[in-house]
Amino acid sequence: MTFYDPARLARGSVGPSAERSNRRSADSESAASPESAEQSAADRRHMLEAIEWARRCPPSETAFSVGAVIVADGAVLSTGYSRETDAKVHAEEAALNKLDPDDPRLAAATIYSTLEPCSQRGTVTRSPCTDRILAAGIPRVVIAWREPSTFVTNCVGVEKLREHGVTVVELPDLAEAAMSMNRHLEL
Repeated sequence: MTFYDPARLARGSVGPSAERSNRRSADSESAASPESAEQSAADRRHMLEAIEWARRCPPSETAFSVGAVIVADGAVLSTGYSRETDAKVHAEEAALNKLDPDDPRLAAATIYSTLEPCSQRGTVTRSPCTDRILAAGIPRVVIAWREPSTFVTNCVGVEKLREHGVTVVELPDLAEAAMSMNRHLEL
């Protein structure tokens, strides 16, 4: 099943909104509203699960190893990891491809990704993960670390999601664990 349907992404395109060098400090905090201790614990638990999925990725010199978990109402709906089904599939893409694009649970879901969702792809025939998340209507994204300039000069996944009203939470204390399977790359 192909997940991405351009007709569902009627929100328009968004270009870079901030310089990469300035956004790390400006966006290092979590979402504007404080989260409960219960939500914070759930976020950590699901991110640790996404990190375990990332460890399953076949190593690559040309792509990051990333894990993703989609959760709604406390239940895991889907999981995915980079290169799970083919050499070009991203973790978020793999997880979303396992769900019906019209699944009503997506409207209340959170996607946990060990790396900032991409805002552009090297494979032009595939949609960026930010577009896929927006098309799915997922209102909340939790990441462990921002995409460095190893493969993409200026990833603006977090900014693009926020500009479209998606809550993005960063868990920088789990970044080292999320990066660990990518240490063979220039980070």
